[in-house]
Amino acid sequence: MKTFYLYIVLLLSLGCKAQEFDLRSMKRFDEKVFKDWEVDTQYIQMYDWDRFLKKGDERVRIIKTDSFIQVEVSNIANPYKNKNKYDIRTKRLILQSYFFYNCQIGVWKDWSKTGKLIKEINCDEPYKLSVKDIITLVNQKFNIDLLDMNLLLNVDRYNRSVPIYIISITKPNTRGQEIRYITISADNGEILFDKMLSSEKDFNDNMNDIYRLEDKKKISF
Repeated sequence: MKTFYLYIVLLLSLGCKAQEFDLRSMKRFDEKVFKDWEVDTQYIQMYDWDRFLKKGDERVRIIKTDSFIQVEVSNIANPYKNKNKYDIRTKRLILQSYFFYNCQIGVWKDWSKTGKLIKEINCDEPYKLSVKDIITLVNQKFNIDLLDMNLLLNVDRYNRSVPIYIISITKPNTRGQEIRYITISADNGEILFDKMLSSEKDFNDNMNDIYRLEDKKKISF
């Protein structure tokens, strides 16, 4: 009997975790979902239409405008976040988007105000190397953990000319003046650029190499 009760408690615990995760796929905006969340005092909340909330490790930002409500869900333990946009009148979900740092990832979906699916965009399609591949590669080649939230880093990816990932790592105690930029081919993992830059002039001088702008010129030519 004791084992049975332990089993029930475990199921309830798992159910709570699943319910917490379901918040990220909320199909209709419901203010009551956040009734037991507390104000995140890390941010100065000057306006009622822009709120910051927290619960455990999870963080939520809710922005309300005349036409939509945007809910941004993140977690202090990892660099992933979701943004859901809802129609202000119907409260229906109209846009679902996913991010890894600044990288647009996963399948984004657009719905009409009546709930009809309009468009799907696979943001991962242009990139042969996935975000998980890049996490592994950077850890192996540079001993840098892109999931370490204590590091001052950012990750972008672009497909303007050739698909690339750009990792920027700010050196601590330099007021953002010393930043290491690493550009990686999203096709084969080749390191295309790796340099510590210490001024705006440095950045401007190396911009073409960081963003592979010369590759774009060559292709367009």
